[in-house]
Amino acid sequence: MSFRSNLPGQSADTALSNLVRDRGPLKNAVDVRSQEIAFHEGKVAPLLLDFWDNYGVGDLTDGRLRLCVPAELREATNAIFQGDPDFSDEFGVPNVHAVAHTAFGDLFLWSEQHWIVHVNIVLGLIEAPFFHRPEMKSHPDTVALELLLQAEGLILDMTDENQQPMYERAKEAFDPLPRMVIYAPGEAITADPHPRFDALYAAHYPEWLLDRAQSKVWYLSDLATGRPNIRTIGAPK
Repeated sequence: MSFRSNLPGQSADTALSNLVRDRGPLKNAVDVRSQEIAFHEGKVAPLLLDFWDNYGVGDLTDGRLRLCVPAELREATNAIFQGDPDFSDEFGVPNVHAVAHTAFGDLFLWSEQHWIVHVNIVLGLIEAPFFHRPEMKSHPDTVALELLLQAEGLILDMTDENQQPMYERAKEAFDPLPRMVIYAPGEAITADPHPRFDALYAAHYPEWLLDRAQSKVWYLSDLATGRPNIRTIGAPK
């Protein structure tokens, strides 16, 4: 095994092996092509590249956190972020990269400038904590480990209209499912912001997310300061 990351306080080898031991096994695992890894050098946290290189991608935490490579969801993420002044390059090409999603389709991305980004697909809210508070950045590998690979709790679940978590019920109702199939919270174009359990169905995630991306208005948000709709995401009108 080889490692490129410089994780403060511990070796990447130890951190990732402990992660897979504690949150694995890595289910539905697939290898990541060397070309894909090389393309994302300098674009995502080195620790994520090390994970891809040594473990591939797949599902952790009993399927709650599902790691992916950006190419699998690029069409959908481009549809959300195309031309956005804070999440695209000077030519309007998005420089955020999908690296994981939940069993219900909420999305984790890595921004080249702002690091971790979270997309709530039913509410259409995009959270980028270090965009709002860049002074709180520590080390990209620490952020990737603590806020993504070690994510836990309700951020990896989804609640129904009665604010009850649905993961365990959905797992019992739908599993086993193949990789890149989610418990979709309703039809992509009409998914309710307060989903009902009986509206869940198994959907191929890249197609569902693309339909959702093209039909939804997305908002930059900062829920920590009570600002859910700071501005719309995408090219300025």
